[in-house]
Amino acid sequence: MDDGDAQLLPERPMLTFRRAAPDDSRRLSELTFASKAHWGYDEAFMELARRDLVVTPEYLQTTECWVADQDGQVAGWFSFVDVPGSLLLDNFFLLPGHIGSGLGRQMWEQALTRAAERGADRLTLESDPNAAGFYEQMGARRTGNVTASSTGRELPVYEVLLANTEKQRRQKSG
Repeated sequence: MDDGDAQLLPERPMLTFRRAAPDDSRRLSELTFASKAHWGYDEAFMELARRDLVVTPEYLQTTECWVADQDGQVAGWFSFVDVPGSLLLDNFFLLPGHIGSGLGRQMWEQALTRAAERGADRLTLESDPNAAGFYEQMGARRTGNVTASSTGRELPVYEVLLANTEKQRRQKSG
């Protein structure tokens, strides 16, 4: 490829991941609320869900949280919580403008890598019903439902076996 060809390729935005800091709490709360509202929930539902969507400095200090920065701007974030027998993907949110852009896939891959690095055999998550298709496309297997404490609605529960994920990655690259 010569220099002229390189100019024809679209420039891919730079995506980096960093640990969240306590002072990220306000920005991540706003992002989380906007991401949830993207699905068209009414004001009453959003008010019920608000307490589950607020990200506190304490949560960021005591929980493994990762921020996705795209070209220096916060575009998404995810967090892990230890639960018996697995690791829970407790939060996974993107700014609405990035939904469907491929950023979610990159965040998902980063989350799987981080979970595997922690030595987890499986990753579990409770999904917003509107995001369930994303997790299924990413290879997560539905294992049941759980009732959300704040809203009372049923949420699908998924899991990913990380040993299988790592094995599949090695087979694809090898």
